[in-house]
Amino acid sequence: MSGIAVYLEGGGDGRATKEALRRGMDSFLGVLRTEARAQGWNWKVVACGGREQAFTAWAWRGPDAGYPIRLLLVDAEEPVSGGFADHLANRREDQWPVSAADEDRVHLMVQVMETWIVADASALSSYYGKGFRREALPTDGQLEGVRKYDIAAALRNATQATGPGRYHKTRHAPDLLAGINPDEVRRRCPACDRLFQTIRALLRRRG
Repeated sequence: MSGIAVYLEGGGDGRATKEALRRGMDSFLGVLRTEARAQGWNWKVVACGGREQAFTAWAWRGPDAGYPIRLLLVDAEEPVSGGFADHLANRREDQWPVSAADEDRVHLMVQVMETWIVADASALSSYYGKGFRREALPTDGQLEGVRKYDIAAALRNATQATGPGRYHKTRHAPDLLAGINPDEVRRRCPACDRLFQTIRALLRRRG
């Protein structure tokens, strides 16, 4: 049986926080999950904690017959030039043994997951409510050139006076992922669009 498994960086060290992030990303990718299952495919998202743990889980070649297609989804951490596999193979802090053959199996959130979150300012405004400073978010049409430190600062400044409080990765990100509009993220973040297009191409190829 065909199946897709997405191995995701994030969720911290706890089982509950990993499960919360898994649910959030699974909801964000929900249209793909629906399309896969409509064709009789297995589907799962696995939140692995740290990026090394995500890579290890993705690279494991043991028996997992229900999920022959394994996708890695991690932060880029910095600007990306060239292929995503090359980025992970050549980045000094990673140097993972991935090759061009893995290119459609390797996916990056450029530069961090929060880049995808800030892409939908309307969803953030609805979540944080009173005190949310929408004007603190980057207005760039394409967000992948915004440094991760600037994304973090924008989220902090936009949310610090709200009821839910300053953005917190494990407390807020799962609900935000479930609430943001994937089409808006795809419009402003080409790497997200690449993920959607890749999965749909895989479904067509093997459907």
